[in-house]
Amino acid sequence: VREKLIREHPIKSKINRWIEQKLFEERINYIHQHEWDAHQLSIDQCKALGNQQAAYFIQRDLTFRKDHESILRLNLKSPVEPIRTINCSRTIWLPS
Repeated sequence: VREKLIREHPIKSKINRWIEQKLFEERINYIHQHEWDAHQLSIDQCKALGNQQAAYFIQRDLTFRKDHESILRLNLKSPVEPIRTINCSRTIWLPS
């Protein structure tokens, strides 16, 4: 990837910060593209070995994570601002 960036952008590629940012963006894209590969690989291997039950449960986990996990995380995330504010007034009693 670095060589491709150097070929396509010979001037910008001399700026170290720019090239590091582009490499970081490429890593993030790669992670997002191959996010579910481990699940799919394990499902395929379980089916190839004849372990249908494990493949079924891994498939269910994959479906849940793709469809429902992000929604549940948003709903269960603690709010940034408090929902309720309690004001307590206090007086100190000092007999003389």
